[in-house]
Amino acid sequence: MEAMLIQKYRSLWNELFQPKRTMVRKRSLASCLWELLPEAVILGVTMDISLKVLAGTSAIGDYVFYTGMLGQLNSAVFLLFHSIISIYDDRLKIENMRKSGKGCTSKRCADC
Repeated sequence: MEAMLIQKYRSLWNELFQPKRTMVRKRSLASCLWELLPEAVILGVTMDISLKVLAGTSAIGDYVFYTGMLGQLNSAVFLLFHSIISIYDDRLKIENMRKSGKGCTSKRCADC
């Protein structure tokens, strides 16, 4: 009896959760790589500015200015992407509510 229950559990796991687990792993890897890209660019630019300051072709004020600008640019880009994704996600929720009949049918309704 116990072996049958374990086998049933494993077959359900393989049918239902294994594909989702594989998909989540792939998304996590892609997300990690995309999030590392801006950090690598910031590191490269920071190293370039640092080498210019050490060589004497730029002042320390340039280093402070550019590192501050890179931080602000990075934050602004992430905020922009987050806003776009949340707007898209909200639209999907509204469309799902309309399709299920739980929401209003008017496209101009502000309560949706």
